[in-house]
Amino acid sequence: MSQKRIHYHSLIPNTRLDSRLLLKSLIAFNIVLAVYNIITLQSNTSSKANPCLIVINTSKHSTNAHNSLQKADFEPQNVANPEVTPINGQLFDTRDKPSDRSEDKPNMSSNISEDKTKILNARTRAPIWWSTETRGSYTVLKNFIPGDDKPQPLESVTLTTQGTHSFLYHIENLCLRWDGHISVAVYAPGLDFPLVVNLIHYLRKCRDPCVKAKTSWHLVYDTLHNPHSNASYPDSYVEDMDFDCTQSYSELTDRFNTTFRSDHSLPYPINVVRNVARLNAQTKYIFASDIELYPSLLSKEESKY
Repeated sequence: MSQKRIHYHSLIPNTRLDSRLLLKSLIAFNIVLAVYNIITLQSNTSSKANPCLIVINTSKHSTNAHNSLQKADFEPQNVANPEVTPINGQLFDTRDKPSDRSEDKPNMSSNISEDKTKILNARTRAPIWWSTETRGSYTVLKNFIPGDDKPQPLESVTLTTQGTHSFLYHIENLCLRWDGHISVAVYAPGLDFPLVVNLIHYLRKCRDPCVKAKTSWHLVYDTLHNPHSNASYPDSYVEDMDFDCTQSYSELTDRFNTTFRSDHSLPYPINVVRNVARLNAQTKYIFASDIELYPSLLSKEESKY
């Protein structure tokens, strides 16, 4: 009995041909879609575009006027230099000048700004005696207000201490008891800075002469909270050169009424100010102490032995 041979491959559809047809269909669809997108984009762009018009004025007179306007708009204006020129060295000059004292004092009248301008111009050639240092996030003005007397580096001992404007009144008692050179670092951020300089001026001029002679001041403030002033010399921060010594320390503090440190919740950089006072002492030997701790009388002489 003869059997018919069945070719099974003839019963399987040609899948290779179908896949080619599908691929061609996808390519054709993508081409049509791309053409449609291009046509749509061009039509939207042409419908929203605004006409641009350039006007050129060839008139000579108008061109000159236009050029002068541009020059006036972009040239730097003649503005006075904002930096305050340092004023005279009356606070730090130990020489007696009886003939010049009356002339150097500003006239405390309604014309006070003009008088201060004359004083500001008197010290344009004064050298800068202090140096600036950055310690972490703090700026240090070393020897910003130095003492008038210079100690012998190997024959004396410097008392080093630190504080804020609320504790500077202790310096006079320290000076009277120590009877030697004192190095003080004061934390004075922002608006506290001019207050501190005025208080130092008060202590130097109105209190015991040892403060002016033997105390050197170094100021520390946050670099982000620098003094809000362009003044460059210590005298520039002093509000009243004809200082009234009849007022008390607390009255002078109340005049400024500053709470800058507490308002900004600034921590007291105890390690920074302590090291600044120690490292800027002018003698080989130092005696580090808190500003509220008073040594016994003439303890500097006792510390030598």
